[in-house]
Amino acid sequence: MKLTFTCITCNKRKFFTNSNNGLCPECHIINQNRSKQKQPEKEELKRKKEKIRKKTEERKHNIKLANEKLKTELEQERIKEIIKEQKTKEDKKRKLKKINYKAKIKKLKKEQNKRIKLEDQEEIINLEKEAEKSSSSNETVLFVSATVKRLKVIEWRNGKKKILLNKEREIRKTHKGGWSQEKFQSFVKTQKGKALDWIESNLRKEGVLRLPYQKVLIQAKENNIKDMLEKILKEK
Repeated sequence: MKLTFTCITCNKRKFFTNSNNGLCPECHIINQNRSKQKQPEKEELKRKKEKIRKKTEERKHNIKLANEKLKTELEQERIKEIIKEQKTKEDKKRKLKKINYKAKIKKLKKEQNKRIKLEDQEEIINLEKEAEKSSSSNETVLFVSATVKRLKVIEWRNGKKKILLNKEREIRKTHKGGWSQEKFQSFVKTQKGKALDWIESNLRKEGVLRLPYQKVLIQAKENNIKDMLEKILKEK
């Protein structure tokens, strides 16, 4: 069935079917030709849009990968920093523990030396008191206390006390390191080795010992010093 319609392009009223979106046959053909001419441009534009879309997606993907890589690197750096901090803390703790241990050992040694010194002093005092007590029953009593550093000689004659010798020599220690430490400790060792000569030279001075003594008390920790004292007193 044919009817008359007005073409939406040329506005002419003609007899045609309304199956070409309101276009007359002539305008429809023209429109198709135009569409064919614009088709390559549309396809090119479509290809460009697709290319842009792919580039955009690729850029987004690369940014995502870069962010993930950066995140991983930051996480690794954070882990490294944590490990480093833990190691530093452990090193500090270990050093502090070592320092505290050394300080504790030093304190214990100091206390031990102090206790030994007090014990030695108490022993000397007790022996000296014993010598003084013996002076009441003996006319002549001799008390000798000798170490590598100190020499003390007291006599009681007819109940009267007289200090014959009370000498002390200085043997210092050093905390220097290296060659100086080795050299100085060698010097200290040499000085200690000369203790017998130092004690003997003082005892053999004229007017120090006035033998015979009815009772002699000797206080000496080192056996070589004790033997030397006994030998000198026997010679006299």
